[in-house]
Amino acid sequence: MPKAISYIRFSTRSQITGDSTKRQSKLIQKWLEDNPHYHLDESMRFQDLGISGYSGANAKSGAFGEFLAAVESGYIERGSVLLVESLDRVSRQDIDKAGEQLRKILRAGVEVVTLVDGSWYKEESLRDSLSMIKAMLVMERAHEESLTKSKRLRSAWANKRKEAESTGKIMSRRCVAWLRVSEDGQEFEQIPENVKAVQRVFQLRLDGLSHVKIAKAMNEEGFATLNQYKSQAGVWSQSTVTELLSNRAVIGFKVPSKSMVVKGVQEIPDYYPAIVTQEQFYAVQQLKTGTGRRPSSDKPLLTNLFKGVMRCSKCGFIMIVTGVTSKRSGNYRCSMKYEGRCDAMGISRLKTDKSLVQGLLYNAHRLNLNSDNGKVIGELQSSLETLQKQRERLVKLAMLTDDTEAIADELRTLNKQIKEAEKAVAEAHQRNQSSKLDTINHLDLTVKKNRVEAQIIIKRMIRSISVDTAKKVCKIEFHNGLMFHDYPLDRVIDGARDLELLPVMGYSEIRFGKGNHHIPNHVLISTAPDWVKESE
Repeated sequence: MPKAISYIRFSTRSQITGDSTKRQSKLIQKWLEDNPHYHLDESMRFQDLGISGYSGANAKSGAFGEFLAAVESGYIERGSVLLVESLDRVSRQDIDKAGEQLRKILRAGVEVVTLVDGSWYKEESLRDSLSMIKAMLVMERAHEESLTKSKRLRSAWANKRKEAESTGKIMSRRCVAWLRVSEDGQEFEQIPENVKAVQRVFQLRLDGLSHVKIAKAMNEEGFATLNQYKSQAGVWSQSTVTELLSNRAVIGFKVPSKSMVVKGVQEIPDYYPAIVTQEQFYAVQQLKTGTGRRPSSDKPLLTNLFKGVMRCSKCGFIMIVTGVTSKRSGNYRCSMKYEGRCDAMGISRLKTDKSLVQGLLYNAHRLNLNSDNGKVIGELQSSLETLQKQRERLVKLAMLTDDTEAIADELRTLNKQIKEAEKAVAEAHQRNQSSKLDTINHLDLTVKKNRVEAQIIIKRMIRSISVDTAKKVCKIEFHNGLMFHDYPLDRVIDGARDLELLPVMGYSEIRFGKGNHHIPNHVLISTAPDWVKESE
């Protein structure tokens, strides 16, 4: 006895409580009654409830995709019949994709019956032009209906977004987990316990806890997760914390989903009431993720003030801290030392930190480092726009030439450069908005929490510190373009004296120390005699 296989699909979850499933099931049952020589294979009932046929999700990741795989593998026998309400239940994609799916099924000897009109498609239907034209027309009509509906929905949502951007009108009752829409739909109301939980997560991160430790602390302190469906509430996890700490909705942005970002949908600022200050949010972004396997220690000295900033001048790799105890500062060493890839010697961390903190960082306000932030961001944005225009020209060129392989390589290179430029622009904005403090003078660096805050401030000011451990000097590059050469690490300079006049003099590169340095546009600052002069 040949088999009948049922397939039921509808697009939205709201249809679960409607008549769609009942209607399709009744049609299947009626056909089986009219065709008693077929029996329904109960082990192969395929259902895609609330899954789109227009996007092809049912064929990519749904039950219909499993059916297609079973057909292609031969698991479903020739002569079996697929029962569907209509061809639009199988697919609402364009007729090319939908038609190919139907042809694959028929070529495998599996037949398709559309219950709403009684059409029966078999392998011989592939050679019947009228039968295939009829199928194509049904598929085309289904696709056009979905396309029109999709356009209307997009247009409606686009209008809602415009209205939200211009007037602040709430788009829908769906919102972030720490807010709810008021009864009249006119404003957002805070959910106190959820707001408190979000603020606690940010505070713990600013206190220096890793994402793992934050999740543990939130569970221990009894905070419920932000799942809006309390019956599904679980425990805080590292991934939950990581996602929350990067969610710009906490500072008021309506953030589109990843799928909408791909379609060019932009964030809406000031849509939600902010529950975390911008300073706190961007300060957290300046920190490394801290999601490693081992939780960070509570010992203050294990918090490296210059983490991610200090590099070895010999090989260019990151400098790390070694030999640290609760009382000993240890040394800075190249991270490649123990791998045998760099022979640079270590350098005293105590002396290095003292020279950088007391000489430079305690006097950083004298350098007016924030004054050029707008200029730096403008230059980065200009570079990004230039790269984007180059890409546009390249794409147009690709349409006019057959040398697509060479253009593809060039396009990949450009895309990489654009991603790097976008990252640089984003980081510049983060530095500009993270902390308005110019120095770390107010911080007690014997406290871990304060050392973490110092890390943020240092990263906002300094791009890199390249350490020459043999000469005990370093090159310091600031984000605003200022550069120090041969800054001493074995003594503390008189920052009040040596750094006060630099902004007035207007030099972009400064060399410290004594000697004959014939470098144009530099200032030579002697750290021994009490004088400052231009190099010859």
